[in-house]
Amino acid sequence: MVIRCTGVLLFFFPLLLLAGEPVRGVRSAALASAGSALPVNPWSVDLNSAWLSFAGQTSLALFSIPHQHGLAELRTVAAAACLPLPFGGGGVSVERFGFDLYNESAIKGGFGWRFTEIVSAGVTVTGKFISIQGYGSRWVPLVATGVALKPFDELLLGGVATNVFGASVGATKERLPQTISWGLTWIPEELFLATFELSKDVRFPLVVRGGIERSILPGAAVRVGIISNPRTISAGGSVTVLGAEFGYAGKYHPDLGWTHHVEVALEIGE
Repeated sequence: MVIRCTGVLLFFFPLLLLAGEPVRGVRSAALASAGSALPVNPWSVDLNSAWLSFAGQTSLALFSIPHQHGLAELRTVAAAACLPLPFGGGGVSVERFGFDLYNESAIKGGFGWRFTEIVSAGVTVTGKFISIQGYGSRWVPLVATGVALKPFDELLLGGVATNVFGASVGATKERLPQTISWGLTWIPEELFLATFELSKDVRFPLVVRGGIERSILPGAAVRVGIISNPRTISAGGSVTVLGAEFGYAGKYHPDLGWTHHVEVALEIGE
């Protein structure tokens, strides 16, 4: 059994490093995985908790990556919610990634504080459970912080730092992904959005992300994006039917092929 697990892990770990940690939410996925400056949504607890302070109503979302790069073993299922709270907003999410031999589960809770009409800050605390058959399992606590600036309705600025305390796993103290991202989103009109982001993982070179979104019909939008390193393209869209938003995003990696994302989201009350 140990030999089998070792072979499986040697096969999948290089793919995980190439692919990176999958983003949550089809909007971010279609916009080149940019998320630090996107408007508030249920996945703000994952992308940048500072935007939770702008939550005007309760929103829920269910999300899945059925086959990451064509491999069912790298599937992800997740759910998230955000809601307005006194002095800001809160969010929670739960997720599971992997298969029987290797899997990760996580529960996240975040809060965004609105200091002024322009400046907000947020924090997300994650409990991540990593299990490797034949090697055991471990809980790992992670903390991410974010800042959000909205100097104008048309301009959003955001920054995020993940794994700020440098949590690690295993006997070799392998550090979990630790990144710093800064982004901006420009919304010159109600039907158009453009976002740009710089992201740096301490282990890898700087990554540039950019994408645009265009509403083509009431309740329907299309999105495209590009990532610099590795050169990855993304696209997708969403449509709202009877108050529920159904979304899709596809990302193409030059070495690993396509990954598909699906989501359904719902807003509750005002």
